[in-house]
Amino acid sequence: MKLIRLRVFFISISCMVLGLGLLSAQATGATVNLARITGVQVSTSFVSGWESLAAINDGFEPSSSTDRSHSIYGNWNGEGDYGKYNWVEYAWDTPCHIVSASVYWFTDYAGLAKPTVAYIEYWDGMEWVQVSNIGTELNKYNTIYTDINGSKIRLYMKSETSTGIIEFKVMGNRITGCEPDAINTYIIDGTSRTKINYASVKTGENITFNPTVTAPNPSSGRWRWKGPDNFTSTAQTVTLKNLQPHQSGTYTITYVNACGATSSAIYHLTVADNFDGSAYSWPAYTPTINYNFRQEFPDLEMPTENLIDTEGIAYTQNDRWWTFHMGNRPKSVITEMAITPMLQRMNEDFAYIRDVMGWPPDKRVKRGYRSAIYLLGSGMAFDASTDSTQLGGWQGSIYHKGENWPMVYLSYYPVYCFDPSCPYTDKDYQTGGVVHEGIHSVLADLPGCRNAAWFHEGGNTWLQQEMESRRSNNYGSMGFLNAGSYIAPFMPIECYSGWLQDGSFGGPSAEGVNMYDGGQQICTWRNLLGGVQYSNAFPVFLANTLGDGSVPWVWRYCETRVLEGIADTIGNEQIRRLIMEYRAKQAVVDMKNWTNSIKVLLNNSFGTGIGAEWSPYWKNPSTWSATPYVKTVYQNGTLIPEQRTTPGWSGGNQIPLRVDAQADEISLEFIPLGENMSLQLCYRTRQGEIVYSQPVFCGECKLKMDPNKRPSNDVVFAVVSNLNYVYEGEVTRKAHYDYRINIKKGITHLASIDKRWFNWENDIVDQTAIPVSPTAIQNFVVEEMDAKIYPNPLVADTPLKIELKNIPNTPIMVEVSSVNGQCIYKQTIQSGEFTLPNELFSNGMYILTLNNSNHIITKKIIVQ
Repeated sequence: MKLIRLRVFFISISCMVLGLGLLSAQATGATVNLARITGVQVSTSFVSGWESLAAINDGFEPSSSTDRSHSIYGNWNGEGDYGKYNWVEYAWDTPCHIVSASVYWFTDYAGLAKPTVAYIEYWDGMEWVQVSNIGTELNKYNTIYTDINGSKIRLYMKSETSTGIIEFKVMGNRITGCEPDAINTYIIDGTSRTKINYASVKTGENITFNPTVTAPNPSSGRWRWKGPDNFTSTAQTVTLKNLQPHQSGTYTITYVNACGATSSAIYHLTVADNFDGSAYSWPAYTPTINYNFRQEFPDLEMPTENLIDTEGIAYTQNDRWWTFHMGNRPKSVITEMAITPMLQRMNEDFAYIRDVMGWPPDKRVKRGYRSAIYLLGSGMAFDASTDSTQLGGWQGSIYHKGENWPMVYLSYYPVYCFDPSCPYTDKDYQTGGVVHEGIHSVLADLPGCRNAAWFHEGGNTWLQQEMESRRSNNYGSMGFLNAGSYIAPFMPIECYSGWLQDGSFGGPSAEGVNMYDGGQQICTWRNLLGGVQYSNAFPVFLANTLGDGSVPWVWRYCETRVLEGIADTIGNEQIRRLIMEYRAKQAVVDMKNWTNSIKVLLNNSFGTGIGAEWSPYWKNPSTWSATPYVKTVYQNGTLIPEQRTTPGWSGGNQIPLRVDAQADEISLEFIPLGENMSLQLCYRTRQGEIVYSQPVFCGECKLKMDPNKRPSNDVVFAVVSNLNYVYEGEVTRKAHYDYRINIKKGITHLASIDKRWFNWENDIVDQTAIPVSPTAIQNFVVEEMDAKIYPNPLVADTPLKIELKNIPNTPIMVEVSSVNGQCIYKQTIQSGEFTLPNELFSNGMYILTLNNSNHIITKKIIVQ
């Protein structure tokens, strides 16, 4: 069944030791199972929603490969993924010496089969390196012996269907004495060499990135660059010549030193034809993304028979393309008075979806059988133990003659809602839900979105919404769960269950969401936002921007995930522009026919208290008052966003700013602290006209103010977007992307985030706006503070002390982040001595940042 940083440079340090030459690095301590040490990060290419990734390192010792007495890992994802490789990965914050790897396979002799091939790889700091194959025998541990050093290891596997694991052990011990080297970022522009990590250049110009390291023997290390447009290099210094706009973005430089420790830093580059502040028009995307399923299924005839795929069917009612089955013990309210209008509704709605919109029917119809609805708990063989009073409705499937056959699986409740005499007050919702599950049956057989459970919901509601609105020519309302995408734009596009209670986000297929305690589900999500997977905000934008055929194209060609699949065709530069366009158009509610409906959703959800939806809950986060606008702190000309609502991957922030009514130009300086970020200005006039600025990836962002197109209420939006679109497991799901914005010209106040600026036709009085004082644009150079930070390494549950010299005359922000980028502590200090709390640290690695407007220190803290 279907289940439901820094001012000038940011040093992102990961530490890994590789190869056999340890130099001064030493493996210390007894050999242990590294899969179970504190701080290990576990990720996978895919895990089925009803299985558990955590099972692979929970220490359970199985009795056989069919042992289901404990949770297991499995990657079954439908027949379309049969025979594909999947992987599981362990990653450690500190380097480890690995002496062996062992896996105990699981099989059910059906969808989870004995592997045909399996092998081990490790990360050498630059790329994945294959170690060797590992055994595939059942009912035993399969072991390989190694002598490798690293901080990541992967197990790849495939079978004729899918694969399962009970336990995956990696034996070894930690390595000490190998520290990464700090990277200093310099840019050479002509004859000038500046310690800085971002630049804006015009099309056709050149730029040189010139990083250095503070290593005793830097020439003994290795360098590797990675950047936009598939840029790579192994040189230390690179010169980019005759630059073009598609080369804009983040360039990452990685350095692996002689003992194998890895350091990395990022450079940001904006390339544009001009930076004169002219209004921007969104270019078209090429090639065109468009598909119509009639190309594959032009002349499907109405079926005349049913697939008999279970025993115990006591009653069948047929109506054209659809059939209804139930057993011999249905609830008495299920009669032809409900069944007949239900089948009529399904025929009418799916005729429009099929004949007018061009979508295919489900697998049963493609194979010559009617689409089927089964009554839950009515006594048929496949659910003989289910009670007839159970509630719910799903898209399910029946395994018959070696194949899965999608169907609609309904309790009595939604079926009875079709009976005109039914007294239930939620009849419209329930009957619409039956159509929703019928659409799931159609989508279940399509080749796309195998790893995109969020799109199986949002793409479904888009199709139903489009069917209803086109047929009636009424675009006056949208499902209320669409509100989450607009009221909390910092959430990722490909997100299931939204902003979780620990500050992370649900993954594309609900990774990180499901949690149980003794069979009781634990609520990990927040009210309203927890249903964001049902939002069709992004499919609506796709259809508006790329055409109605773009959504079926996704289902046909985006085999695993949506954004990656689109990028495979239109490329890196255009997919990132598509994300920028989506986030900017959200800010000004530029969504064509759906604009007014979205404004209704925003007005209805504005100010809602957002917290844990129900108990028992995982965590109890402080209540967030829903607003599309991010809270910022203004310090010395710089805007600092509230960390908890900074963007996730592909997420965005909207910052409302009041402009000088007489200004002829507004200007901001954008300083990204995370990778692949952008800034753009935009606004609506009182008449609803929309103006966008040229987006930038760093540096100055400006916009000329047309006297005939002044912003409504003198408010413009600074839209910050993260442009990462590849989901890479836990590190992606948990990341927030930070930035700073300097106010430069034409801005007088930070507009209140508690005002409804999206109602541009209204006069809005803002008496809580915060005045700002623009400062001159400057190049920021790192000015070192002397700091003593000790002890380091640190023993868990002991305080970390900070002593500062040459203290600036402004407050210093102390921030501690995990290596995944999640902020775990933030405090402003004034004195030269400060102690971090004892309870802050557990075993692992952390990044400590001390900064104010001109001074930065970044240190790696090891806790043992």
